[in-house]
Amino acid sequence: MTTPPEDETRTGQSRTRLVIDTDGGVDDAVALLYALARPEVDVLAVTCVVGNVDVERAARTIRALLDLAGAKDTPVATGTAQPLRGARALNRWYGDHGTGYAKLADSTGPVDPHGVETIVRLARQHPGELNLLALGPLTNVAAAVLVEPELPRLLRSAVVMGGAYTVPGNEGARSEFNIDVDPEAARIVLQAWEHADGAIPLTLVGLDVTQQASLSTSDVASLIRAAGVEYSEEDAATLSGEVAHPLCQFLLDGLRHACESAERTGGEYAAVLHDALAAVALVEPQVISTRATTVDVEIAGTLTRGETVADWFGTWGRRPNAEVALGCDVDHFRNQLTASLAKLLSSATG
Repeated sequence: MTTPPEDETRTGQSRTRLVIDTDGGVDDAVALLYALARPEVDVLAVTCVVGNVDVERAARTIRALLDLAGAKDTPVATGTAQPLRGARALNRWYGDHGTGYAKLADSTGPVDPHGVETIVRLARQHPGELNLLALGPLTNVAAAVLVEPELPRLLRSAVVMGGAYTVPGNEGARSEFNIDVDPEAARIVLQAWEHADGAIPLTLVGLDVTQQASLSTSDVASLIRAAGVEYSEEDAATLSGEVAHPLCQFLLDGLRHACESAERTGGEYAAVLHDALAAVALVEPQVISTRATTVDVEIAGTLTRGETVADWFGTWGRRPNAEVALGCDVDHFRNQLTASLAKLLSSATG
């Protein structure tokens, strides 16, 4: 298990310098809000990648969400516009805008078109101090590695939401969505870490644990009320209705869509927050338990393209490149996520 990625400032207060790479879905938004809520985390930039939605749409969503959350000064940048192998149809799991039923006002804030360069620049600017949270396909991270092969050694830590290691996939039979969108990029990233002497292994937070990381309607209602917002029991049953708090309304509308999507695919009416677990795991690694191994990605299989293959018993004879999450303290995750978000919501006026 990895140690908390904390850095010391000149004042002696521990800080976590962070860049988030995202494809702009509902769970990405919750993960971003969690990071903003944590007082020890400095979100230095948010870079956007194609995945749930196109990269420009993702950037507009993230820019507007930062504005709504009172983080207008956080830089946003667009990265790669299509997977390495070329364009593919978007999944639209979270709707055309990636935010489910939630609506955000268009932001006039700036968006930098140099997302890959932003990752590289920040890693060089903060060698051994920058933490990377990758919440979408790994296209931007792969491009950054190709620009700066030293990236694995420059980063303090890298947490990736992606893969399925002991469970079925959610996009292909054996592939998880983020990896399935761009398997070639994922393979570049995994092999870069494998060949980087002295680099901290990637932390891979996949479906094995993220499918447990859900919030029930009562969890969400309690969160809204903890922020001091009135919310009726009747509306809370399905996360419907309106509240007099724009950021709470955004969460309700986005999470209601997530609940409906989970129910349509045979799950409970609850919001599964894959990316939020990865964010919590970066700040509080004890929320997951991991096992070190070597991971590679199948890019040629007719039935298994995009599968993340873990060499649990070392048969390849290759250097371990990852700590794969296999266990999750779900109660700790929920408590930490909702407590942090409640503080942010209490201070945000929209």
